[in-house]
Amino acid sequence: MNSRSVTDKHREFLNTFIHTFFQFTMTNMNVKVMIDEKPVELNSYVEMVFSKVINALISTLRGTEGWKKVRLDIES
Repeated sequence: MNSRSVTDKHREFLNTFIHTFFQFTMTNMNVKVMIDEKPVELNSYVEMVFSKVINALISTLRGTEGWKKVRLDIES
């Protein structure tokens, strides 16, 4: 394996990482949480965590590129 192919692989990895990092950090999402039909107030840190986790999970699903709105219904 020559050093050029390793460099190209590193460059590809870094490009993917940077694109993904900025996609997650630059996302301006409006997160609302309702529990038993009652809204739960979120501070900016919690809203950011929800935003990043949801975005990361959705990014692993096929056919979800360019989504505008997500609705999650979770029942126990």
